[in-house]
Amino acid sequence: MAQRMLDVQGLHAYYGKSHILQGVDAHVDEGEIVTLLGRNGVGRSTMAKTILGMVKAAGSIRFRNEEILGRRTFEIAQLGIGYVPENRDIFPTLTVRQNLLLGEKRRSRQGKPRWTLAEMYGMFPRLKERENTAAGVLSGGEQQMLTLCRTLMGDPDLILIDEPTEGLAPKLVAQVGEYLQALKERGVSVLLIEQKLAIALDISQRVYVMGHGNIVFEGSPAELKANAQVRKEWLEV
Repeated sequence: MAQRMLDVQGLHAYYGKSHILQGVDAHVDEGEIVTLLGRNGVGRSTMAKTILGMVKAAGSIRFRNEEILGRRTFEIAQLGIGYVPENRDIFPTLTVRQNLLLGEKRRSRQGKPRWTLAEMYGMFPRLKERENTAAGVLSGGEQQMLTLCRTLMGDPDLILIDEPTEGLAPKLVAQVGEYLQALKERGVSVLLIEQKLAIALDISQRVYVMGHGNIVFEGSPAELKANAQVRKEWLEV
């Protein structure tokens, strides 16, 4: 039986007086890809930021059965949670190589790191070609690859990825799905925050749908595909 990697219970989150998350329950098991779907503005990105300790919150967030709510963001990252933000947050004046090396941990929690610079270049040959190029001149797809790889260089056990396919061409969207599957095969659990239903149905083991700051559906991709009412009410624009 798979172990629980992340367990969120009764999570409330606030921006000032605005009550964004309103009692969210969700979990990610070891070796799972779980997708959090929903329209813009329902709290999906807030969920990721709250897990990372970036938003005022109440409730419980347990990582590998250890309570992390209230911890500082860098402490949470050191425990083994990586984050790929929607805005990509590269260092534009630094080269691709320098950006990647900034993500590298000085010492892995378990000795040998799971990911090396050579492996990143093996997964994304385009980054090797652009190794000495300033990150700010990369295409949107290349910047997305770079942000993902920089996060992986920190050797996370769980990675939160916010809208990785936003603005990407269909061919690159398919590649993102392949890369996320490769992460799973290397022992990284994934919480994917996404709007595109197709990628969620293709690669996820489980799917959550969020609406009005809470979870309105949990199930398998097949169950979501069969539930036209949930899709119409909470996902279709």
